[in-house]
Amino acid sequence: MIGDPVERWKLRISASAWETYDLYWSKFLEMNKIKNPSELLNLSVRDASDLAAEFHARLIREGYSRHSAASGYTAVRSFFAYNGMRLEKMSRKFSGKTEYQIDRDISQRDVFNLIEAVKNYRDKAAVSFCFVGGQRESIPCALKLKHIYTPDWENAPVVIFNVPPILLNENGENVNKEEVKYRFAILNDVARYVKLHLEDRKAKREVLTPESWLFRTRMIAGKTRISFRDSRILPITGDWINNLVVHAAVKIGIQSYTETRKGKRQAFVHAHSGRTYFKKQLRLAGVDTDLRDFLMGHKLAYDGAYDKFSPQEIIAAMEQARQRLMLTPEPTSELERNKQMALMATKILRLPDVERTRLEQIILQAQSTEELNRALDEFNGGEKRK
Repeated sequence: MIGDPVERWKLRISASAWETYDLYWSKFLEMNKIKNPSELLNLSVRDASDLAAEFHARLIREGYSRHSAASGYTAVRSFFAYNGMRLEKMSRKFSGKTEYQIDRDISQRDVFNLIEAVKNYRDKAAVSFCFVGGQRESIPCALKLKHIYTPDWENAPVVIFNVPPILLNENGENVNKEEVKYRFAILNDVARYVKLHLEDRKAKREVLTPESWLFRTRMIAGKTRISFRDSRILPITGDWINNLVVHAAVKIGIQSYTETRKGKRQAFVHAHSGRTYFKKQLRLAGVDTDLRDFLMGHKLAYDGAYDKFSPQEIIAAMEQARQRLMLTPEPTSELERNKQMALMATKILRLPDVERTRLEQIILQAQSTEELNRALDEFNGGEKRK
């Protein structure tokens, strides 16, 4: 028999839930000067409900967001629930609302520029896992080579990863928030960055095995750079990925900030913004709703018992959304259409063969419609000056 009500509660919830609840539970005990949590179980349902509601109100008064206050309130209710006391019905007042979220629409061009602004192959891949793979920033930090599902993945157009219910990071913490078994995928342009990162490690004589981390840093103690062969090297962290996104967004001019009620500076563009972007691109591409949620690691109805998506379905969905998930300034279909229109226009112009050939090369080499229009303007300007 477990006598400690907190231990009884802790044993019945997931590690990820406890990580959040423990922060608010400690604050709850501190606010109410409670030294023995067992005494709380002697309260009436009405008094316990009032205590939880007052905790929510105090968090709001101290400057916590509604979302944070709701997490604290839920933590207290959870303690009572797992110790046999069902509190009064939770009203809508206590539902959490995200107050400090991104208010700008991230475009495909923004994502392309964001990845371009990140320096090395490893970091480009890690950030891409968030924006065009739909993953929480903690997931790529805990992936190992054994989690790559696709055979001959270096040459595959779509690369699939297996995510087990328990995916432990370097600290032994489960980063699979929903604790569900799922798969996600990346396109070959992102896989190329992964391949180059691994080739760099092999070139520096690291012996790669299925248990090797997918993304490793060469820094220890925050500043000492050592060989990839050194076992002290750990994988990158979620905070590292988030900082990459925040600073890259500043560099390309799409970042903005707001201040929370507690005086903290909150960036609008961060790693978790990538999940919103990814989900929107799949929706616009017409990918099935449940499959979208499956790829993002969301818990499906009935624990997903009736929604097991095959690798073939995942590949088909990624190909369906390829034009929107590729790391290009815009959907390639739109760019190709603009190029074809420009090529047709060259046939109307009365240009010498040499000039026509040069113009056609300019059109075909353009990487975006903006670049195409700028090149055409420069060409036309040069022709007028002749």
